[in-house]
This record gives sequence, structure tokens and C-alpha cells, in this order.
Amino acid sequence: MHVLSILRVKEDESYKLEPLVVSDWRNNDGKGSDLEAACKIPSTENEFLISESGKWDGKYGRIFHLQINKQDTSYIAEIMGVLDFPEFDAKGPDDETGDEVEGLACQSTNNDKVRIFFGERGGSQAYSSGLIRWAEADLTNYSLAWTNGGKNGC
Repeated sequence: MHVLSILRVKEDESYKLEPLVVSDWRNNDGKGSDLEAACKIPSTENEFLISESGKWDGKYGRIFHLQINKQDTSYIAEIMGVLDFPEFDAKGPDDETGDEVEGLACQSTNNDKVRIFFGERGGSQAYSSGLIRWAEADLTNYSLAWTNGGKNGC
């Protein structure tokens, strides 16, 4: 069993950090590694995407689709599926440059898909000033469709 956290901010401006339990990551590479970013899926009550920072030594680079539900006094995250994003400039043990997804934004599309914007950190040899990439996610078959502009970023 693996745990994430939910930060709940209350109306009186106090906050509470609560565990979010994930019992099955539904992927051969196992639990999420270096999770960096999350976005709520538009038009859903309790579904989110959470992303790893990128490929590392030929592994990871996953986006997890999860649904959060309250069970008794705790929150449970069910992984609905996993998207795999391509290796752009992957890191490895001897490489300090590479993909560094630091933020996600989700937008509804007209064709029942979700457009995902990936904010990549700047300051590396590969991306001195950062980069935004985007793709359309099909959350039925868990695939990403990239345009040249979205894959190359801006």
C-alpha cells in the first residue's frame, strides 16, 4: 500500500493534510516515482491526473488517472489507467539534463478527450528557459495523441 497526500484548505483558512492510499498502481514499473504534478480532469467530480517528472534510465514517464473516494475516515485513490509519455530527453544515472515535467493543466476538448499541457522546468542544457508541451489524452484506451507543435513545445 502506498500513500499520497491531500491538502484540504478550510474556509477558516486552516488546513489539514490527509493520507491518500493507493493500493494498486496498475503498472509493471510499480508505484509512482518522482510524482511532480497533478490536475483535475474537467467535468468530473473526483478524477485527477498525476504525472511523474519524466523518463529515467528507460523507465517511468507515466501519467496516472485516478479517482479519489472517501471510505470511512480515509481517502482511497483508485488508479483507473496509466498513460505513458514519450522519451524526449530522458535522464539516466550519468545524465543531468532531460525531461522535468513540473506542472500539468487539463482542458476538455470537443471530442470527449482531455488536452494535457506539460510544463517542463528550464535551467538545463536541454531547456534553458522551460517548455510547454501538449497532447490529447484518450482516457478510454489510455493513449496520447501528439501534434508536431505539441510534441516539440513552445
